[in-house]
Amino acid sequence: MKKDVVKPKETADPPDLQEESDAQTKLAQPTLDKNAVVAELVPENEQPAAGPEPVEKEPDEAASNAIEMEVGQAEPLPEESVKGRIENNASSSGEAPALQDMMEEVAAVDAEDNTPVLTPTEEVVYTVETPDTALERKKQLVEMLLDDNRCVGCDLSGMDLSGKNLDEADLERANLQGANLSKADLQEANLKGADLRGADLRDADLREADLYRANLNGADITGARFEKAFIDSVYATDAIGANFEGAFRDEEQGPEHEIE
Repeated sequence: MKKDVVKPKETADPPDLQEESDAQTKLAQPTLDKNAVVAELVPENEQPAAGPEPVEKEPDEAASNAIEMEVGQAEPLPEESVKGRIENNASSSGEAPALQDMMEEVAAVDAEDNTPVLTPTEEVVYTVETPDTALERKKQLVEMLLDDNRCVGCDLSGMDLSGKNLDEADLERANLQGANLSKADLQEANLKGADLRGADLRDADLREADLYRANLNGADITGARFEKAFIDSVYATDAIGANFEGAFRDEEQGPEHEIE
């Protein structure tokens, strides 16, 4: 009796393993260069001719003109920037004489425009005024006032002008803060905008004086005379012994509208 032989069944690989094996097989196969294959199979006389070499385009004339116009319309560099570049270039190249020539040319141009220019060799000197020099300067101003009867905007703060004849003196915007003006003759004096804060004006004669916008805060005006004086917009909130009897505030109406 013959025995049946049972053959083992062939098992197929799982789908995932099969796909991975196919992908590895494709990667392992060498890739062919189509151009190389064509070159080997087709004779040289039958191969297609190579394309024309690229030709560089000439720049557009209109675009070039536009660029030139933009460059021509560019704003000039500031003079300070030009000077800085000149100095930097000269320092790096060591051409000191050339720098000096350029700076002289710039100075000549500035001279035509009346613009002061500091040369590289000039130095700015700052001075500090000491109390002694300030007092000496103020004494000179007092002498000028007594000689010319005028000292507009002068700094006469703290100076002694007691009993001085300053009739019709022009002291507009003068700094008389803390000054001694007791018994001074200031009739018809121009004291517009003068700073008289803390000044001593006891028994001073200010008749017909112009005190428009003068500052009398803290001043001692005890016994001072203000008949027909113009005191519009005067600051005298803290004035000591204030008595503006006979003065007026309305310039158009005149002294007939006196303060009682």
